[in-house]
Amino acid sequence: MERLTKSNMIGTNMVSASQKWVNSDCPVHFHDFYELEYVLRGSGSCTINGKTERCAPGMLFFLTPVDSHSLQTDGIELINIMFSEQLVDFRLLEPFLRYAAPRFVAVEPQVRPFVEQLCTEVVQYEGNEEYVTVLMQCLLLKIAQSLPGTRDISPGTLMSRLHAYLLSHYRQRITLESAADYVGLTPGYVSVLFKKEMGIGFKAYLNSLRMEYAKKLLVSTQQGIRQICEESGFEDVPNFTRRFKSYHGMTPSQLRSSWADTQAQRRESTTMMIYMEQAKQLLQSGGYTCVLTDGAYLYTSEQRGVKPLVQLLEQKNAPTGLSAADKVVGKATAWLYILLKIRELYALVISEPALHLLEKHGISVTYEQKVSHIVNRAGDGMCPFEEAVLDTEDPQRAYGKIREKMREMKIAL
Repeated sequence: MERLTKSNMIGTNMVSASQKWVNSDCPVHFHDFYELEYVLRGSGSCTINGKTERCAPGMLFFLTPVDSHSLQTDGIELINIMFSEQLVDFRLLEPFLRYAAPRFVAVEPQVRPFVEQLCTEVVQYEGNEEYVTVLMQCLLLKIAQSLPGTRDISPGTLMSRLHAYLLSHYRQRITLESAADYVGLTPGYVSVLFKKEMGIGFKAYLNSLRMEYAKKLLVSTQQGIRQICEESGFEDVPNFTRRFKSYHGMTPSQLRSSWADTQAQRRESTTMMIYMEQAKQLLQSGGYTCVLTDGAYLYTSEQRGVKPLVQLLEQKNAPTGLSAADKVVGKATAWLYILLKIRELYALVISEPALHLLEKHGISVTYEQKVSHIVNRAGDGMCPFEEAVLDTEDPQRAYGKIREKMREMKIAL
């Protein structure tokens, strides 16, 4: 997950706006500023905090400093406005910052021309801060009218102001007292009102904002624990670590390590999918009977039966962990793949005993056709190699029987 900062994306200005055509995916990221995206043309999907919505003309996405998001598209034109919370009055942000407020807004058709014109003006005059401030005020007020349940809600309510204050300042060392001072009430009254309106205590909610932000920093940056602690609004590492473990169920170091392991597994899984596709394509178009690969290593054969796999096993330092594709897999071939310690197998035809055996040994299998048994080349009985190992449950004994059958049938390596 990438972290974008105000200094890098907006600079010393209050706003950065552009109209652009996007024709590739934008991976998951988050930032410490506000962002508004309005779709003009094209299609795709946007994922915000794990929820995905289709992108279509007239859709608007409002992103706050606590949101993580990504964009998936083959082609979409949009207006992007990144701005600091200092650009506009907090009261204009409140409809978007209310607890559980939607991040996806379908702008009503009759309003779209006005919204689009405002967005275009912001792009054109982004260097004129005074004018852009007025434009953004109009834009936010107009968009707020499209939010469900906001037509009859007056902006500037106490809880909305308090919530907006928390979302914009939670990384700073704010307290219940400073928040109460911001809205002009006593700490005790704010504490009771907050719990009643939000369903969660003030400190617990503030802690959750900081903990989620700390998690994002841990998995998206190489910053040290102390720096993350301070950037997340905590004053000392022991207190931060204790709270973090209580909230996430593990220490910051453990979560970072766990995330790295998960990402490595995902990359490995994706890589193995690529290797398997390569093996399948070679099997289907290259005239081979079996293909084994791990990207760097490639083994192919046009010979039928068990011979090519036995030859591979007899090599010194036979490779392991390969992806394999095979035209016909019976139980004898399955035993050979187990001895080769492959990771996964694709088969055009596989017998039920072979499939059961491979799955028992934890090897992922996909196939086109499953049969009760593999027939011999004459088509009048069971394959002699499958028959030889049909009742064998030990890999070395199975290999011995396969070699014995090869000698019996005068199949030389």
